[in-house]
Amino acid sequence: MKNIIELKNINFSYADKTEALKNININIEEGKTTVILGENGAGKSTLFTILNGISKPSSGEYIFNGNKVNYSKKELYNIRKNIGIVFQEPDNQIFSSSVYDEIAFGVRNLGYNENEVKEFVNKSAVETGVTEFFDKPVHFLSYGQKKRVSIASILSMNPSVIIFDEPSACLDNKQTERLYNIYENLNKKGITLIISTHDMDFAYKISENAIVLHEGTVIFNGKTEDLFKNVEIVQKAGLKVPAIHILYNKLVEKSIIKNADYTPKSIDSLISILNSL
Repeated sequence: MKNIIELKNINFSYADKTEALKNININIEEGKTTVILGENGAGKSTLFTILNGISKPSSGEYIFNGNKVNYSKKELYNIRKNIGIVFQEPDNQIFSSSVYDEIAFGVRNLGYNENEVKEFVNKSAVETGVTEFFDKPVHFLSYGQKKRVSIASILSMNPSVIIFDEPSACLDNKQTERLYNIYENLNKKGITLIISTHDMDFAYKISENAIVLHEGTVIFNGKTEDLFKNVEIVQKAGLKVPAIHILYNKLVEKSIIKNADYTPKSIDSLISILNSL
Protein backbone atom coordinates (compact mmCIF):
# COMPACT_ATOMS: atom_id res chain seq x y z
CA MET A 1 0.00 0.00 0.00
CA LYS A 2 1.27 3.46 -0.94
CA ASN A 3 2.10 6.00 1.79
CA ILE A 4 0.35 9.30 1.11
CA ILE A 5 2.21 11.02 3.98
CA GLU A 6 5.74 10.43 5.24
CA LEU A 7 7.45 12.40 7.98
CA LYS A 8 11.19 11.90 8.32
CA ASN A 9 13.12 13.13 11.37
CA ILE A 10 10.62 15.93 11.99
CA ASN A 11 11.32 18.29 14.88
CA PHE A 12 9.26 21.27 15.96
CA SER A 13 9.89 23.85 18.67
CA TYR A 14 7.73 26.82 19.65
CA ALA A 15 9.02 30.38 19.95
CA ASP A 16 9.79 29.84 23.65
CA LYS A 17 12.02 26.88 22.59
CA THR A 18 9.60 24.27 23.94
CA GLU A 19 10.18 21.05 21.98
CA ALA A 20 6.75 19.84 20.90
CA LEU A 21 7.85 17.13 18.43
CA LYS A 22 11.15 15.25 18.56
CA ASN A 23 12.54 13.22 15.66
CA ILE A 24 9.14 12.13 14.32
CA ASN A 25 9.19 9.33 11.73
CA ILE A 26 5.76 8.15 10.60
CA ASN A 27 3.98 6.83 7.53
CA ILE A 28 0.29 7.29 6.74
CA GLU A 29 -1.11 4.70 4.33
CA GLU A 30 -3.27 6.01 1.50
CA GLY A 31 -6.94 5.10 1.75
CA LYS A 32 -6.63 3.77 5.30
CA THR A 33 -7.90 5.08 8.63
CA THR A 34 -5.13 5.91 11.10
CA VAL A 35 -5.76 6.96 14.70
CA ILE A 36 -3.37 9.29 16.53
CA LEU A 37 -3.31 8.41 20.22
CA GLY A 38 -1.62 9.84 23.29
CA GLU A 39 -2.21 11.83 26.43
CA ASN A 40 -2.91 15.57 26.41
CA GLY A 41 0.30 17.40 25.61
CA ALA A 42 1.78 14.47 23.70
CA GLY A 43 2.05 16.55 20.50
CA LYS A 44 -1.04 15.52 18.54
CA SER A 45 -2.32 19.04 17.81
CA THR A 46 1.13 20.23 16.77
CA LEU A 47 1.45 17.25 14.44
CA PHE A 48 -1.87 18.17 12.80
CA THR A 49 -0.75 21.76 12.13
CA ILE A 50 2.35 20.40 10.40
CA LEU A 51 0.36 17.92 8.32
CA ASN A 52 -1.95 20.73 7.16
CA GLY A 53 0.92 23.10 6.41
CA ILE A 54 -0.09 25.59 9.11
CA SER A 55 3.23 25.05 10.91
CA LYS A 56 6.65 24.45 9.37
CA PRO A 57 8.96 21.93 11.09
CA SER A 58 12.16 23.19 12.67
CA SER A 59 13.92 20.39 10.79
CA GLY A 60 13.19 17.18 8.90
CA GLU A 61 11.34 16.21 5.71
CA TYR A 62 7.62 16.21 5.00
CA ILE A 63 6.70 14.12 1.97
CA PHE A 64 3.13 14.33 0.63
CA ASN A 65 1.98 12.06 -2.16
CA GLY A 66 5.57 11.23 -3.08
CA ASN A 67 6.80 14.84 -3.24
CA LYS A 68 8.94 16.62 -0.67
CA VAL A 69 7.16 19.72 0.63
CA ASN A 70 9.33 22.83 0.20
CA TYR A 71 6.76 25.22 1.71
CA SER A 72 6.39 27.38 -1.37
CA LYS A 73 3.08 29.24 -1.70
CA LYS A 74 1.99 26.85 -4.45
CA GLU A 75 2.79 23.74 -2.42
CA LEU A 76 1.10 25.04 0.71
CA TYR A 77 -2.02 25.74 -1.35
CA ASN A 78 -1.90 22.15 -2.61
CA ILE A 79 -1.43 20.75 0.91
CA ARG A 80 -4.32 22.76 2.38
CA LYS A 81 -6.60 21.87 -0.53
CA ASN A 82 -5.87 18.16 -0.18
CA ILE A 83 -5.61 17.84 3.61
CA GLY A 84 -8.62 19.16 5.51
CA ILE A 85 -9.01 19.43 9.28
CA VAL A 86 -12.27 19.04 11.18
CA PHE A 87 -11.64 20.60 14.57
CA GLN A 88 -12.89 19.26 17.89
CA GLU A 89 -15.11 22.26 18.53
CA PRO A 90 -17.34 23.02 15.52
CA ASP A 91 -17.94 26.57 16.76
CA ASN A 92 -14.21 27.24 16.27
CA GLN A 93 -14.56 26.27 12.61
CA ILE A 94 -18.00 27.50 11.59
CA PHE A 95 -18.40 31.23 10.95
CA SER A 96 -20.98 31.62 8.15
CA SER A 97 -24.56 32.57 8.96
CA SER A 98 -26.23 29.77 6.97
CA VAL A 99 -25.40 26.10 6.58
CA TYR A 100 -25.25 26.33 2.78
CA ASP A 101 -22.80 29.25 2.84
CA GLU A 102 -20.65 27.49 5.43
CA ILE A 103 -20.30 24.38 3.25
CA ALA A 104 -19.76 26.51 0.14
CA PHE A 105 -17.10 28.78 1.66
CA GLY A 106 -14.04 26.64 0.93
CA VAL A 107 -15.18 25.66 -2.56
CA ARG A 108 -15.77 29.30 -3.49
CA ASN A 109 -12.27 30.16 -2.30
CA LEU A 110 -10.91 27.51 -4.66
CA GLY A 111 -12.32 29.56 -7.55
CA TYR A 112 -15.21 27.39 -8.75
CA ASN A 113 -18.25 29.03 -10.37
CA GLU A 114 -21.60 28.95 -8.55
CA ASN A 115 -22.98 26.02 -10.55
CA GLU A 116 -19.94 23.96 -9.60
CA VAL A 117 -20.16 25.19 -6.01
CA LYS A 118 -23.78 24.07 -5.82
CA GLU A 119 -22.85 20.62 -7.15
CA PHE A 120 -20.04 20.14 -4.60
CA VAL A 121 -22.13 21.47 -1.73
CA ASN A 122 -25.12 19.26 -2.52
CA LYS A 123 -22.96 16.16 -2.83
CA SER A 124 -21.15 16.66 0.49
CA ALA A 125 -24.40 17.64 2.25
CA VAL A 126 -26.08 14.42 1.12
CA GLU A 127 -23.11 12.35 2.31
CA THR A 128 -23.23 13.94 5.76
CA GLY A 129 -27.01 14.18 6.06
CA VAL A 130 -27.28 17.96 6.43
CA THR A 131 -29.26 18.93 3.30
CA GLU A 132 -32.36 19.66 5.37
CA PHE A 133 -30.44 22.35 7.29
CA PHE A 134 -29.41 24.45 4.25
CA ASP A 135 -31.61 27.43 5.10
CA LYS A 136 -31.18 27.23 8.87
CA PRO A 137 -29.00 29.66 10.80
CA VAL A 138 -26.01 27.69 12.04
CA HIS A 139 -26.50 28.77 15.65
CA PHE A 140 -29.87 26.93 15.70
CA LEU A 141 -28.21 23.55 15.10
CA SER A 142 -27.34 21.00 17.77
CA TYR A 143 -23.72 20.18 18.59
CA GLY A 144 -23.86 16.94 16.57
CA GLN A 145 -25.46 18.68 13.60
CA LYS A 146 -22.72 21.32 13.64
CA LYS A 147 -20.14 18.52 13.63
CA ARG A 148 -21.66 17.13 10.43
CA VAL A 149 -21.76 20.58 8.83
CA SER A 150 -18.05 20.97 9.65
CA ILE A 151 -17.34 17.66 7.92
CA ALA A 152 -19.44 18.68 4.91
CA SER A 153 -17.54 21.98 4.59
CA ILE A 154 -14.25 20.08 4.34
CA LEU A 155 -15.64 17.27 2.18
CA SER A 156 -17.02 19.74 -0.39
CA MET A 157 -13.43 20.66 -1.33
CA ASN A 158 -12.78 17.04 -2.35
CA PRO A 159 -9.68 16.44 -0.19
CA SER A 160 -7.62 13.27 -0.37
CA VAL A 161 -6.96 13.35 3.40
CA ILE A 162 -9.24 14.47 6.25
CA ILE A 163 -7.97 14.97 9.81
CA PHE A 164 -10.51 14.69 12.63
CA ASP A 165 -9.56 16.09 16.04
CA GLU A 166 -11.51 14.32 18.80
CA PRO A 167 -14.59 13.74 16.60
CA SER A 168 -16.65 11.80 19.15
CA ALA A 169 -16.10 14.24 22.05
CA CYS A 170 -19.35 15.48 23.66
CA LEU A 171 -21.53 13.29 21.42
CA ASP A 172 -24.11 10.75 22.55
CA ASN A 173 -24.03 7.16 21.31
CA LYS A 174 -26.49 7.81 18.48
CA GLN A 175 -24.50 10.76 17.11
CA THR A 176 -21.21 8.86 17.49
CA GLU A 177 -22.60 5.92 15.52
CA ARG A 178 -23.84 8.29 12.83
CA LEU A 179 -20.38 9.80 12.52
CA TYR A 180 -18.87 6.32 12.40
CA ASN A 181 -21.07 5.54 9.39
CA ILE A 182 -19.90 8.75 7.70
CA TYR A 183 -16.27 7.75 8.28
CA GLU A 184 -16.90 4.31 6.84
CA ASN A 185 -18.42 5.81 3.69
CA LEU A 186 -15.53 8.27 3.31
CA ASN A 187 -13.07 5.42 3.68
CA LYS A 188 -14.90 3.39 1.02
CA LYS A 189 -14.44 6.36 -1.33
CA GLY A 190 -10.68 6.05 -0.83
CA ILE A 191 -10.25 9.13 1.38
CA THR A 192 -7.43 8.78 3.89
CA LEU A 193 -8.67 9.48 7.43
CA ILE A 194 -6.50 10.57 10.36
CA ILE A 195 -8.38 10.63 13.66
CA SER A 196 -7.26 11.82 17.08
CA THR A 197 -9.29 10.40 19.95
CA HIS A 198 -9.17 9.47 23.63
CA ASP A 199 -11.97 6.92 23.12
CA MET A 200 -10.10 3.62 22.73
CA ASP A 201 -13.22 1.60 21.91
CA PHE A 202 -13.98 4.02 19.08
CA ALA A 203 -10.32 4.06 17.95
CA TYR A 204 -10.17 0.27 17.85
CA LYS A 205 -13.41 -0.01 15.91
CA ILE A 206 -12.67 2.68 13.32
CA SER A 207 -9.01 2.20 12.40
CA GLU A 208 -6.59 -0.12 10.67
CA ASN A 209 -3.45 1.71 11.81
CA ALA A 210 -2.38 3.58 14.92
CA ILE A 211 0.31 6.08 15.84
CA VAL A 212 1.04 6.71 19.51
CA LEU A 213 2.74 9.90 20.68
CA HIS A 214 4.35 10.29 24.10
CA GLU A 215 6.02 13.52 25.19
CA GLY A 216 6.54 14.59 21.59
CA THR A 217 7.98 11.30 20.35
CA VAL A 218 6.50 8.39 18.39
CA ILE A 219 6.46 5.20 20.45
CA PHE A 220 4.26 3.16 18.09
CA ASN A 221 3.40 3.23 14.37
CA GLY A 222 1.67 0.09 13.14
CA LYS A 223 -1.53 -1.96 13.08
CA THR A 224 -4.11 -1.00 15.70
CA GLU A 225 -4.71 -4.58 16.77
CA ASP A 226 -0.96 -5.02 17.37
CA LEU A 227 -0.86 -1.90 19.54
CA PHE A 228 -3.20 -3.31 22.16
CA LYS A 229 -1.15 -6.50 22.40
CA ASN A 230 1.80 -4.37 23.50
CA VAL A 231 1.27 -3.90 27.22
CA GLU A 232 4.40 -1.78 27.68
CA ILE A 233 3.37 0.79 25.04
CA VAL A 234 -0.24 0.92 26.27
CA GLN A 235 0.87 1.59 29.83
CA LYS A 236 3.55 4.11 28.87
CA ALA A 237 1.09 6.16 26.81
CA GLY A 238 -1.65 5.95 29.44
CA LEU A 239 -4.07 4.22 27.07
CA LYS A 240 -7.02 2.01 27.96
CA VAL A 241 -7.34 -1.37 26.24
CA PRO A 242 -10.66 -1.56 24.31
CA ALA A 243 -13.32 -3.68 26.01
CA ILE A 244 -13.94 -5.81 22.89
CA HIS A 245 -10.21 -6.63 22.69
CA ILE A 246 -10.17 -7.77 26.32
CA LEU A 247 -13.35 -9.84 25.93
CA TYR A 248 -12.24 -11.53 22.70
CA ASN A 249 -8.85 -12.53 24.08
CA LYS A 250 -10.39 -13.80 27.31
CA LEU A 251 -12.80 -16.01 25.31
CA VAL A 252 -9.86 -17.40 23.32
CA GLU A 253 -7.82 -17.91 26.49
CA LYS A 254 -10.68 -19.88 28.08
CA SER A 255 -11.04 -21.97 24.87
CA ILE A 256 -14.63 -20.82 24.52
CA ILE A 257 -13.80 -19.79 20.96
CA LYS A 258 -10.83 -20.49 18.72
CA ASN A 259 -8.61 -17.72 17.47
CA ALA A 260 -10.50 -16.37 14.45
CA ASP A 261 -9.03 -15.48 11.05
CA TYR A 262 -9.67 -11.84 11.93
CA THR A 263 -9.75 -9.88 15.17
CA PRO A 264 -13.24 -8.57 15.92
CA LYS A 265 -13.31 -4.83 16.53
CA SER A 266 -16.98 -4.46 17.41
CA ILE A 267 -19.56 -6.37 19.42
CA ASP A 268 -21.40 -7.24 16.19
CA SER A 269 -18.24 -8.88 14.78
CA LEU A 270 -17.75 -10.87 17.98
CA ILE A 271 -21.37 -12.00 17.96
CA SER A 272 -20.91 -13.21 14.36
CA ILE A 273 -17.98 -15.37 15.51
CA LEU A 274 -20.01 -16.75 18.43
CA ASN A 275 -23.00 -17.48 16.17
CA SER A 276 -20.76 -19.51 13.86
CA LEU A 277 -19.79 -21.94 16.64
